[in-house]
Amino acid sequence: MLLPFREPPAEESYPMKQLPDTQPEGPASNSDPTVGAQYQWSARFASRYPEFWGFMKGWVTVFSWIVDVGVGLAVLFNMISSLIIFNDESYEPTGWNTTLYMLAFVAGPLMYDLFTRKTLNILGNISGVCHWL
Repeated sequence: MLLPFREPPAEESYPMKQLPDTQPEGPASNSDPTVGAQYQWSARFASRYPEFWGFMKGWVTVFSWIVDVGVGLAVLFNMISSLIIFNDESYEPTGWNTTLYMLAFVAGPLMYDLFTRKTLNILGNISGVCHWL
């Protein structure tokens, strides 16, 4: 049974209520259940220019995933590079060093995921239990 769409209470609302992105997604998911539908909700519940808001939400999501993947590797490289510079002052990192280190950081988890698939469920369960504790 679908619940009717309701406006959120004042304590849940955001200052920029005119933007469809800023509304809590719980009421939208109850009134229009669609898998992965943030951009569709933005388009459906927008008061003006629904196609524009749906398009923008889709691209904002794409760029946020790209940044999310890259930022952790960049921070990790900066930490490793700082440790190298701290121990060897003649070292000067260049652009290709960043790319090489980031690919090296990705290679380990990728190889683990490819060649030890059977242990992923076990490790996921263990980490879930540890997180719960």
